[in-house]
Amino acid sequence: MKTVKKNVYYCDFCNKRMLSKGAMNTHEKHCTSNINRECRMCGNRIQFKEEADKLKERYELLTYQREWGECEEIKWTSKPITIEELYDICEGCPACVLTLLKASELTHPIFHEEIKFDYAKEKTHWWIAVDADKRRDFNTYTI
Repeated sequence: MKTVKKNVYYCDFCNKRMLSKGAMNTHEKHCTSNINRECRMCGNRIQFKEEADKLKERYELLTYQREWGECEEIKWTSKPITIEELYDICEGCPACVLTLLKASELTHPIFHEEIKFDYAKEKTHWWIAVDADKRRDFNTYTI
């Protein structure tokens, strides 16, 4: 029997684990839970902390104790947040929207009805649009 001990590397932001230190360093640099991330999809370097703090000021999460258990409710202190607004902040990038949702704590289940966001679907739409742009550019410059 052969026993091998290996180092396991965990992401400081999302607790993902890998056996490669280099791969983990790359992951952490681009992790959607890292508010200082570099986006691999759009290249934006948005100030997620500042934007998230502005969004957090617009709501308050209230918790009530009821006879059947805990009840949570959103109290909007100003205009409710929309997914369109998040896309405007992030210039349309779904990975940046996901980071902003995580940073502003809008991933809480109570917000799922308010802010509908399907990352997998939005990412697919993003890449289809990028591919279409590349094909259009390629067809423009072919001889």
